[in-house]
Amino acid sequence: MKKHLGCFLLLLSFFMSCMATPAYATEEPATVLVFGMTISAGEFHMSAVKTDGSLWVWGSNAYGALGVSELTQSTVPMKLIDHGVSSTIAGTSGLYGAIMQNGELWNWGISGNNGRLGRTTSEWIVNPGRAMEHVRQADSGNSHTLSLKEDGSLWVWGGNQYGELGNGMQGLRYESEWLNYNYEHS
Repeated sequence: MKKHLGCFLLLLSFFMSCMATPAYATEEPATVLVFGMTISAGEFHMSAVKTDGSLWVWGSNAYGALGVSELTQSTVPMKLIDHGVSSTIAGTSGLYGAIMQNGELWNWGISGNNGRLGRTTSEWIVNPGRAMEHVRQADSGNSHTLSLKEDGSLWVWGGNQYGELGNGMQGLRYESEWLNYNYEHS
C-alpha cells in the first residue's frame, strides 16, 4: 500500500509541476494527461494505465523498460500499448509488464541469465508480448517474477539463488512453475 501511495504522490507531483502557472493569465485551464487506473514506478522509469486501457511509459529505457528499441529515455509519457491494459508492472533490472483486461500477462525487457521473463531465452525481448494467460495479479523482484492466476494458483519463475521462488529448491527457472503452497518443509 505504501508503495502505491508513494507512486501516486510522485506522479501527482510530476503532473503538478507540468501545470506551472504561465507568466500571463488565461481563462482556459491547461490540459494535462490524466491517468486513472493504475500506476507503477520502476528503478528509473514510470508507467501508468489510463482509463481507456492504454499504457504510457517514461523515464530511462535501460534494459528495455520502455518497450521500444530506438530510445534511451523519454522525458514525457509516451503511449506503448493502445488499449486493453488493466494494470502495469514497472519492475526492476530487466522485467516490465502489463496485465491485459482479458487476463493475459504481457512482458518485455531482458531476461538475462536468470529467466525473469518466463521464457526459454536469455535475450532481450524489446516489444511487449504474451507470457501467460488467466492472470489476476503479477509482480517481480530483482531477478524473479510471480503471478497469481484467476483460479488462485501461484506461478513463479526466474532467479532462485536464495530460494525466493519458494519451490523448495535453488536454481533458475526459465519457464513458469506452479508453486504448490501446501509444500511442507522436511
